[in-house]
Amino acid sequence: TVKWTNNTDAHVVEQSSGLHVDNLSEVSGKTLFRDSQFMVCPVLGFPDSAIMQASQRLVSEHQGKYSQTSRIL
Repeated sequence: TVKWTNNTDAHVVEQSSGLHVDNLSEVSGKTLFRDSQFMVCPVLGFPDSAIMQASQRLVSEHQGKYSQTSRIL
């Protein structure tokens, strides 16, 4: 039996806007960046360096977490 699973994660850059991070999942708006492939790579060239660093961290965490128990395609 083959089981296909999408392992997703999210990162929100905290700013001094006064918005609570918990409420952001319920808002509507324009998606600035989305990547959907068999295996995503870290984001490069994004204007906010915090996004690029978080992207690298999340990809590394997923590789470490899932490569031992799953086949990452």
